[in-house]
Amino acid sequence: MRLIMFLVWIGLEVFGFIWVAQHLGALVTILLVVLSSLIGFMMLRMEGLRLLRFFTDRLFFRKDAITLEEMKTMPYVLFSAGLFIIPGFFSDIFALFCFLPFIRHWIARRLMGKTTKKSIEKGRTFDQYN
Repeated sequence: MRLIMFLVWIGLEVFGFIWVAQHLGALVTILLVVLSSLIGFMMLRMEGLRLLRFFTDRLFFRKDAITLEEMKTMPYVLFSAGLFIIPGFFSDIFALFCFLPFIRHWIARRLMGKTTKKSIEKGRTFDQYN
């Protein structure tokens, strides 16, 4: 199933390249791909540094606990930056959706609910590590 989804994704990306190249031209298509990759690298650098400062501040200076809400939404910004780096227009659209806060929170709530439920079913809880 994952292989089929991956092949469909690659097919969509190729279709996107062809469609954009036909309507805007090859040079503009290449420039758009390079621009989206540069945006991804800049996002990755800025968000990586922001996360490093955030964790350093929280863990060493303020001694506050990092909330679960903060922990579960942070990886999506880095994931979004990674998707911008990958050449393709559909991955850029998906990256844009992952970057929007309300969609990030929605995805995180859905995934965290499933993960927590599976952990509890297997007998793992967060209290075991305290």
